[in-house]
Amino acid sequence: MSKPFISVVVPTMRMGGFDILVESLKNQTFKDFELVVADGVQDRRPTALTGADLPFPVTHVQPFGNRFPVASFCRYANTAIAHARGEVLLFIVDYTWLPPEALEVHAAFHRQAAPHQALMAPSDYFPTPDLHPDFPSYDDEATDDYAADVAAGKLDDFAWSVFAEPLSADPRGEDVEESTWGGADPKLRWDPGPIPGNYFHAKNASVRRQRMLDINGWNEDLDGTHAFQDTDLADRLVLAGVRWTLTHACPAMILNPRHVFPFAKRLRDWKSNEALWRSVRTTGYAAPINPQWSLAAVSDALVAGEATPSIPA
Repeated sequence: MSKPFISVVVPTMRMGGFDILVESLKNQTFKDFELVVADGVQDRRPTALTGADLPFPVTHVQPFGNRFPVASFCRYANTAIAHARGEVLLFIVDYTWLPPEALEVHAAFHRQAAPHQALMAPSDYFPTPDLHPDFPSYDDEATDDYAADVAAGKLDDFAWSVFAEPLSADPRGEDVEESTWGGADPKLRWDPGPIPGNYFHAKNASVRRQRMLDINGWNEDLDGTHAFQDTDLADRLVLAGVRWTLTHACPAMILNPRHVFPFAKRLRDWKSNEALWRSVRTTGYAAPINPQWSLAAVSDALVAGEATPSIPA
C-alpha cells in the first residue's frame, strides 16, 4: 500500500464530532491523505469510522495506555503520530470543518518548501447546531458523570453525531451566527507570511512528520492537566530549526462543543504545567522528552507491521 502524502491526525475523547470531520474530508479537492484518530472512547465506537465505507484510508485507535477521562492530550496526539504514515502531519481537533481547499493548500506548500518549513492557518469557533434532544449536556466539571455514562453505553447512539440532524453539508453555507469567541485565534489578524512559532495551537497546522519524530513528539510530562502543551512543542520545533508560515487561504471552522462536554479530568492545577514548561525552557530543553519510549521506534514498527516496542502507561 502506498503511503499518503498527508496524515490528518486527530486526538479526541468526546462522543460525536465524526459527522462534521468526515463530511469536510470527503469534500477535499486533494485526495492523497489518510485520517488517523486517537480516540479515548474508541472502545464504545470501534467501527464508527472503519465501518463507514469512507473514500480515504482511516486508522481509528485507542491511545497507548489509555487513561480516559484523564487529560492526556500529548499521549493521544503521540499515538496518532505513531500510527501516521504520511510525509506531512496536519493537526486538527474534533468538531472541525476544513474548507474543501484546505489539504490542497497544505500539500502545495510542503511540496515546494524546504523540509524544515511548516504551515499554519487560522481557525475560528462557532456555536454548535441544535443538539439531539436525548443527548445530556455536561457542566464543565462533570467529567466523572460523562465517563460513567460512556462506560455504561448511555452515549453509544451519539458515537457519530450529537446533533439533532447530523451534519451532511458544508456548515459555512448555512446562516451561521457570529463566532463564539469573536475571532479568538490571533492568527486571524496576523498578516500572511512568516509567523513566530508561539502562534502554533495544533489546529489547522502542518509539519513534516520527520520533524515530530526528531523531537520525540509532544511532552507527556504535561499530561494530567491543561495548558502549555502547544507552547512547549512550538518551542522545541523552533529550536530544532522549524520555521512557520501563515496562510489565510484555508481557515478552519470549529463548532465549539465547550457547552456540551466537560473538561478532561485534571489531576493538578494548570499552573503546574507553566512551571514545568518554564523550567525546561531555561535549560534549552536539554533533558530528553518522553525518555520512556521512542516515537520513531514505535512508528517504524507499526509501519512495518511488526510488534510494537513496550510503551509505558
